Amino acid sequence: MAEYIKVPAGVYDMVTRCMEQEFPDHVAIRYVAEDGKTVVEKKYREYAQDIRRMTAYLKAEVPDIKGRRIVLLSRNCYEFCVASFGIILAGGVLVTLNQKKTWDELEYELGLVEPALILNDGIDYGCRAELEAAYGPKLRPMDCYKDTAPGELTNCVGHDDLMMLMFTSGTTGRSKGVMLSERNMCASLHTYSEVAENWITNRLPAGQKLPLSHMTLLPLFHMACFVCVMSYPPAGWTLNLCGDIRDFYRDLGLMHSDVMASAPMLVETIYNDMKRGRVSRLNGLWDLCCSSAALDPRMLLELAQNGFVVNQCYGMTETFGDGILNFTQVEKHMSAVGKPDDPNFMLEGLNRFPAGMELGVSYCYFPLEPLSDDPLFAAVLEGVQYFQKTRVCEQKHLDQLEKTTADQKQTIEALQKNLSELHQANAELSARSKAYESSLENILSSSSWKLTLPLRRLLGLFHRSH
Repeated sequence: MAEYIKVPAGVYDMVTRCMEQEFPDHVAIRYVAEDGKTVVEKKYREYAQDIRRMTAYLKAEVPDIKGRRIVLLSRNCYEFCVASFGIILAGGVLVTLNQKKTWDELEYELGLVEPALILNDGIDYGCRAELEAAYGPKLRPMDCYKDTAPGELTNCVGHDDLMMLMFTSGTTGRSKGVMLSERNMCASLHTYSEVAENWITNRLPAGQKLPLSHMTLLPLFHMACFVCVMSYPPAGWTLNLCGDIRDFYRDLGLMHSDVMASAPMLVETIYNDMKRGRVSRLNGLWDLCCSSAALDPRMLLELAQNGFVVNQCYGMTETFGDGILNFTQVEKHMSAVGKPDDPNFMLEGLNRFPAGMELGVSYCYFPLEPLSDDPLFAAVLEGVQYFQKTRVCEQKHLDQLEKTTADQKQTIEALQKNLSELHQANAELSARSKAYESSLENILSSSSWKLTLPLRRLLGLFHRSH
């Protein structure tokens, strides 16, 4: 059995322990250079040093960085991963935006965020001129840290503080900034690292050795792929970065990958390659991390029957990715959660949930202030504030009752002690009285008392005469 993957306590622990102490010589990141042929490898030791450089750079550029938002606008690249850790460890709030959105969408999101800096790859995705006009002084290249000396790291990340903002796609209206903390991340790591990654390491194909590599083709601004940035260091695994879907097969051929976070389109592409006898172009890819929600379970089953492992993860941005896992490789349960067929099927994870169970997630979006004019939001907010106020008043009342009860209990105990002492004193007096009466009776009935009667009478006459 493979060595059990240990989940870090947080981002600081992930860099200082996992990267620098446990896996310094493991390859952290791979990518194909600009020449389209050379594969560049960055080990965790180098990765950590560059994170330290980025952290030092950001602290120098934004002295009051604590809680300030730093935006990443870039395709998948090594510097994106470096910046993600550097921003958090500098005390800033990491914000990942989709650089390919329209200027209207980006302008809206940037307006909400009010960034201190925007790290970008310099590519024009259709609105470069507008971006430079609006935020020119705040723009920095992705490799802005390269000439900075590595700095000291401190564990400045509050476990429940705002650590990251990731915007939704906006398919149902204006996009929303999902607020995430280090606690959100660690909860996901306990699900993914402790359960999924350990499950994968115990199902390696014949001849496959650790550490594993992940083909990172989905954009890093999306939680489905960003979660790998945080979940792979604890295992010492490798991210193979691909910045353009047009280079997918080229990069896959140059960089062997075991696992791939797969959107429906990618799963269907892999399936078609398998059906057409072109598996060799996948260069040993064998684990597909996806979900059956939008896929035909028969297709997933056929993949599982032809050497692929289907590793299904269900989550959302608000849960920092993976929340429920389905590792079944059999037909009966292949469609569980996405399309539940068997109400008795139980999902394995930190908890056990029946298929089809509706799970509720409580969350709020960043920032709250712009919603204050919305009547529904105002009513809900007023209700929450009233509840909080009532709860505080009730707690104060309960505290006062507890104090009064404690004081009364103390008074009762004192009275009980006094009463006990009085009972004891009374018992002692009664005992002495009985002893005196008994002694007196003994004296009056004694022979000496009777013999001295004449003498006592003479003494009485003597006293009366005087």
